[in-house]
Amino acid sequence: MPSLRPLQLLTRTFTGHRPADGALQVVQHTADRVPTEVGDGEPSAREGNGEPALDDATAATPADGTSSPQTQDRPTVAALACVGLGILVTAGLRSLLRARPAASPPVTTDAIQAITDSLPPTLAHGAQVAEQHLQDGRFQRTLSLVAGTSSLLAGAEVAYEHYRGSYGQRVMWTPVVLSAALASAGIAGAASPTAARRVLRPISLLTLVDCAVGFGFHVRGIARKPGGWRLPVTNIMMGPPIFAPLLFGVSAYLGLIASYLRPEESSDDARLAQATDEDDRTSRSVEIATGRFQKHLAAATVASAFFSGFEALYSHYRNGFRYRLAQSSPLVVAPILMGAAAASIPSHRAARTLLPAVSLLAMADGAVGFFYHVRGVTRMPGGMTKPFYNIMYGPPVFAPLLFAASGGLGLLASLMRREP
Repeated sequence: MPSLRPLQLLTRTFTGHRPADGALQVVQHTADRVPTEVGDGEPSAREGNGEPALDDATAATPADGTSSPQTQDRPTVAALACVGLGILVTAGLRSLLRARPAASPPVTTDAIQAITDSLPPTLAHGAQVAEQHLQDGRFQRTLSLVAGTSSLLAGAEVAYEHYRGSYGQRVMWTPVVLSAALASAGIAGAASPTAARRVLRPISLLTLVDCAVGFGFHVRGIARKPGGWRLPVTNIMMGPPIFAPLLFGVSAYLGLIASYLRPEESSDDARLAQATDEDDRTSRSVEIATGRFQKHLAAATVASAFFSGFEALYSHYRNGFRYRLAQSSPLVVAPILMGAAAASIPSHRAARTLLPAVSLLAMADGAVGFFYHVRGVTRMPGGMTKPFYNIMYGPPVFAPLLFAASGGLGLLASLMRREP
């Protein structure tokens, strides 16, 4: 079948092997039903003959069907490079921190203080008050709203990703429903500390469980594709996004943390007044209520940055890295953020100097990515005259904001006090 030639070339480019005939039939049947995903609105068919457009790497595949070494397992090499870069950054930072003489005077200036000093007096005073509230664990209302907002963004991503899958299983509705419930619970938690404990906490826990279940279903979905885990690169790239359910769990994690905090108006003398239940008086809950969970939050930043970076690799590789500089930036920033957050676990100095700077870089990169994704939707055929279709099958609009949320998590970790 002449129409299978581009699919053969595409599969050889990903794996270096010619797929079985049965796999080609499944892929061909899927390609006939599902619109091709494009990242910047350009048509995916060549003019004149209607054949799928091939990227540079696919076009360079030899005519005999063999894949050159430069085109084999590119996603695997990129993923290993990102992880290796994160490990090297972590090791280098720890070596630099250990090399600091023990007799040196303590560092009194940091990135946060430098930013505060550069602000006008009015804004500087407000920033100092906000930082004090954060370090005291008195930002329950704010974090509840943040958790609710991020839940809406993540829920929108899940909704149209599962729409592409035609909601083939009823379990695909659960994150959509829970995202709306978590958003409502976040608003309620911002209005009432009691609602934060009685409503936001159980819904956050339920959402975390649902994210773990979703991760299992995504792993199973990859295993059920032709070739299963014997073709990991092809099936991970063409199957369901493997870490997307865990990335959705970041919103639930923030909601769970917010349920243990104190509202902004709480006084220092009554900092444990919110712990009314017997199981709320554990050491961990007291540490969170008093703002002492920097190491814990730094570890969560490492996980969130890894999930976000892998999802960026998954999405941008499927697009062929058409904008190499912009689309490669999250793959560079994510391992650096992982390294800075990992270095902040043993070192308070790294948490107060390096982590906030890298976190702000990740947030800026996510904002730039959001602009590119919105532009990609508007450049698709029909533009905003067909908003539903172009948002469904264009670049994931809110995915860069979820990457920026990883930077926000790191910035929040840099402002916390450390566990005893």
